[in-house]
Amino acid sequence: MFTDGIRTTIPVGEECVININTAEAGYGNVTCHIRSTSGSDVDIDIVDNGDGTVSILYTPRLPGAYTLNIKFGGQPVPKGQFTQQVFFCAFMHVKHYTAVIIMIICVIVI
Repeated sequence: MFTDGIRTTIPVGEECVININTAEAGYGNVTCHIRSTSGSDVDIDIVDNGDGTVSILYTPRLPGAYTLNIKFGGQPVPKGQFTQQVFFCAFMHVKHYTAVIIMIICVIVI
């Protein structure tokens, strides 16, 4: 069994997909627990892709460290416990504020 697509950093609001190959793992289900920096549990979806792989999907809503713990058949998966850093995408925020400033200037000039 192996995991694929594990990223160490993720922008806030972007869906994260983690693929796990369970084709040779035997009988069992994949479970996952994700906890945010604030200590709250994160909503996840676990999808059986029907080809011996399972996808774990979640979308972080706040910046910080998210701790993931993936298990198969109740047992920890090798390299299945890790932390991902979630951050605000600076470009999106700069773009948004620039648009707001331009709108304010236009209103004042008119």
